[in-house]
Amino acid sequence: LVPEELLRLRVESKLPPDLEVTERQDIPINFEQLLSGQQAIVTACRDVLNDSDATPRGIFRPPDPTDVEWYDVVFCDDISGFHPKPTLYGSGLPLQKLSSDTLMTLLRDSGAPEVSVCVGLVFRYNMLTGAPPFRPALRTGSNKKSNKSMTAMRAKGFDCVQVEGELDSCIYWVPEAAIPMSTLSFRTRHECIICGDPFRADQGFECSSEHFTCQADLSEHIKTCADADMRLLEQREGRVHCPLHGHGCDAVALSEVEIALHAGKTAFRAHQEMLKRMLEKRLGDEIRQEERARLEEEQALLARMSDFEREVRTGRKHISEEILTLKCPRCKQAFQDFVGCFALRCCSCPCAFCAWCLVDAGADAHSHVASCQRKPPGADAYFGTLQQFEASNRSRQADQLRAFLEQMEPNVRQAVVELSTVDLRDTGHLDIVADFR
Repeated sequence: LVPEELLRLRVESKLPPDLEVTERQDIPINFEQLLSGQQAIVTACRDVLNDSDATPRGIFRPPDPTDVEWYDVVFCDDISGFHPKPTLYGSGLPLQKLSSDTLMTLLRDSGAPEVSVCVGLVFRYNMLTGAPPFRPALRTGSNKKSNKSMTAMRAKGFDCVQVEGELDSCIYWVPEAAIPMSTLSFRTRHECIICGDPFRADQGFECSSEHFTCQADLSEHIKTCADADMRLLEQREGRVHCPLHGHGCDAVALSEVEIALHAGKTAFRAHQEMLKRMLEKRLGDEIRQEERARLEEEQALLARMSDFEREVRTGRKHISEEILTLKCPRCKQAFQDFVGCFALRCCSCPCAFCAWCLVDAGADAHSHVASCQRKPPGADAYFGTLQQFEASNRSRQADQLRAFLEQMEPNVRQAVVELSTVDLRDTGHLDIVADFR
């Protein structure tokens, strides 16, 4: 038997580098089953070699079960494991060879950003290629004819067949020789729009138009924006947009929290200094004394703050204004509650959005509401109760709070939670305070 370590290394060597493994659960290897399948294949091969009347194709010596090169790395989209079933080539295991192309095809066909598959190995020796299906369709006729043809091919030393027209799809006729080894979840890596290199999702920022920028290039972009002349800064109102803004990207600007989370400290400091300069400019342009006094106070506050204090202030402000405050996802107009249909429309802009998840649905939110993933089981297609809305809102807020706090440095996180305790208590999130204090 091949050591388990070598078998798992065989699988690792075939994992596509351009896809990211987001979740993994290893499955114990059934060596007794594998040994049974190996013996069946080796015995059949030996019988063919000893039969002078046989006309083997591609069989010159028995396969070596101790050589990992005799194992195909395969997968199926049934995460419960490998299961034999009737096919156009007789009963067997319909599996696909693991590659970037086969997984990307599965991702495209699913329409989902992530797919989960069962990955494993198949010991095999002699593959039948170029053979048409043994019967025209699964729904026509009996499986006996295709099984009879399959038995005849196995008698000639073939233990699997390549599906006609599909180079990476095979039917394996010795199910015992196939061993599931892991359930894996894959998603595509993000390609930076500036440097073109692939990155994990947490290694940069993706705007709402799905343009991804790695952390290094985003930091340079933010510093470049901060160094612009005052006229351009005022025209942009100090905002930082996606690098493709004005070149086909109409995504909203990055929030202060997104800049703090996804850019380096130097870039964040440059952005803060830019905001400070803009405040100073506004202060010089203001005529009314009341406005001047307010700007001077804000300027003095920024000047007194350390980097740590700015991060804490930004974090607390984000929790209060961006997570705990109900608002339109487009214009940020706050709202308190509503009655009736969960397909909402903002009173300040044309935005239609979903009350379950607060996602911008364009001009009409009804189709999104009908299939929203955050809607509880059994809820009406469009309507819900106040209790359902409050429960859904607390759950959504809790997910956002945990994701936001987990990204912070411990000392910043503790300070933010302490300052936000009253707000968190009043909105039913004392468990967040207990978990992160």
